[in-house]
Amino acid sequence: MQRITIIGGGISGLTAAYDLVQFGFDCSLIEEKTHLGGVIKTVRVKDCILEDGPDSFLAQKPWALDLIRELGIEDQVIGSNDHLRRTFILRAGRMIPLPDGIHFMIPTKIWPVLTTRLVGWKTKAKMMQEWFRQPTTARANEERSVATFMQDHFGKEANHYLAQPMLAGVYGGSPERLSVDAVLPRFVELEKQYGSVSRGILQTDASLKKGSLHRKSSQPLFFSLKNGMQQLTDHISKRLSGRIRRITGSAKTLKKDRDGFHIVVEGQKISSDQVIIATPAHAASNLLQNLDPETSDHLKAIPYSSSMTVNLLYRRPNFGHALQGFGFLAPEVEQTLIAACTWVNTKFQHRATDDYIILRAFVSHRQTKYVSSMPDEDIANQVHNELSQIMGFTAKPTAWRIARWNRAMAQYEIGHRRRVDKIEARLNRVEGLHLTGNAYEGIGIPDCIHRSRKIAHRIQENLAAV
Repeated sequence: MQRITIIGGGISGLTAAYDLVQFGFDCSLIEEKTHLGGVIKTVRVKDCILEDGPDSFLAQKPWALDLIRELGIEDQVIGSNDHLRRTFILRAGRMIPLPDGIHFMIPTKIWPVLTTRLVGWKTKAKMMQEWFRQPTTARANEERSVATFMQDHFGKEANHYLAQPMLAGVYGGSPERLSVDAVLPRFVELEKQYGSVSRGILQTDASLKKGSLHRKSSQPLFFSLKNGMQQLTDHISKRLSGRIRRITGSAKTLKKDRDGFHIVVEGQKISSDQVIIATPAHAASNLLQNLDPETSDHLKAIPYSSSMTVNLLYRRPNFGHALQGFGFLAPEVEQTLIAACTWVNTKFQHRATDDYIILRAFVSHRQTKYVSSMPDEDIANQVHNELSQIMGFTAKPTAWRIARWNRAMAQYEIGHRRRVDKIEARLNRVEGLHLTGNAYEGIGIPDCIHRSRKIAHRIQENLAAV
């Protein structure tokens, strides 16, 4: 029987292990932390559910929900309260509603753009002109940053107050460095086909409404689980219990000879026929330094940003804010400590008790380094002071929780897709070696699940064909 070792116990590693065990393989899972699930971590404070990492996943990408159904916990799925969905953008210290019809930073409705206070008339005029833009081959083969793409179509102000804050919530990175081809490939394709991205979105969405691929109008934008996202990883872990060899420790070295792969974990040598590395790219780079220096160099070149979530609990009586929306985003140009704040009570049911309000703030990736050496209590106080000033409430938090994620979010910068292509080409030369995680094809939970399942199925199909 083939022996397969998975290095990394986040959602990517757990998903690969789950499928491979289902296929009947002899599997080992190496994870240095006692907690399985990586950045997916849910805790209870005062009987409220707090997420240290991601609080949900996009409903539009089916792979996470497919796995949840297979695990038999679909009855635990909850959707975001989209009838209450409203997002604000901070400008000059005031929260301004995001105009209706904004399709992930792209305007698709004329009147809301004309009447918004978020951008000025010069930007509004450029947004109107964008509707009449025609396809051109002038930049077809040029890789651009998201900032360049947005400024070209909608102007610099749209980049500052739409692209940057929205991308910060997903990637924690800068639109000046992120590749539009890697981060927003659909927009690039729409530009090639229609010229105008706004017009392209409307026309393609209208076509999808007529077909079976269109998201049902009743389907929410986000899905989560009643008791938090850790329900997913905990359930996979339970399914693996007794069926997989669990090794707690850090993989130090990885070698390969004619007998297979050999991994050293805390002085223990583990032999395997195939290896799946499901760690951040920089950790995978360290493991491959001797086995494949070229792949190691490509992996090392993938940058990461750090993040920090701050959950604050307030007593509901006399809180002083109606929380009519999902929260707000704070653009970098506002120079705030926080990049965003989710009003958890509005976004999801089953999170807070009737007595509490949960504000979930994210420290700006540019500020994370500045506050990294500060005690948690000082960070919580600074975040509270900023939130109370922006939102206009006077209540004091009764509890708080901070989660620090060092180098956790892969940055798909200019050249990312070419780099990944080179990595994949190198992997084809090292039989039995596989890479998964958020550094390659997508950073969201569904993307990580999708890549890991593709690898597991490919292993099964290749061995079945022998």
